[in-house]
Amino acid sequence: LPPDQLIEKGLFAIWRHPIYLFSVVFILGLALVLRSPGYLFVVYPVFIAATYIYTRIEERSLINRFGRKYQLYRMRVPLVIPRFIEVLRVIARPYFRRRFGIQIINAENIPASPPYFVVSSHRNYLDPFLISFALPHMIRHICTYEMFRKRSTALLLRWIGAIPKKRFKPDLKSTKQIMDALNKGFAVGVFPEGERSWTGAMQS
Repeated sequence: LPPDQLIEKGLFAIWRHPIYLFSVVFILGLALVLRSPGYLFVVYPVFIAATYIYTRIEERSLINRFGRKYQLYRMRVPLVIPRFIEVLRVIARPYFRRRFGIQIINAENIPASPPYFVVSSHRNYLDPFLISFALPHMIRHICTYEMFRKRSTALLLRWIGAIPKKRFKPDLKSTKQIMDALNKGFAVGVFPEGERSWTGAMQS
């Protein structure tokens, strides 16, 4: 029987329908192993089309079943091609957990699904990464506008979903981006001090 709740962790945090993607890749591998032109150019395209149609039908069913929650999930999680930041999270999470001994206390207080805010002190430049690797959902961190001055750095930060924010003054553009991220079902990371904590900076 299907689960009563929408699952958004594990592979489902990266792809909406991983089993269908793996099925398509498996059939392609089978066609290459068999070296059958008919299998590769007839059966395989038909299988892709049938999988796509079935996926769309299932998407409608999931929207009817879970409503707004699934619509937010669909906006946040791609159908086939995963976001760069999610691939990075999967690859780097085991290393960060071993290297820095990340421990999650009171994990039951983490919301089952976004949107929500993650409010934290900022003691180290690695804080956004440590927080992102500790929580199950992608977090779009608010970052100081100065970090976006260099084009290469700005491209990387936007690629991983960071939101620029001007310090010590109202920033309507940033506010709109934060609201857009929340409306699309993302978690948003906030460092209220707008810079590294003084005591943490002395220790870092």
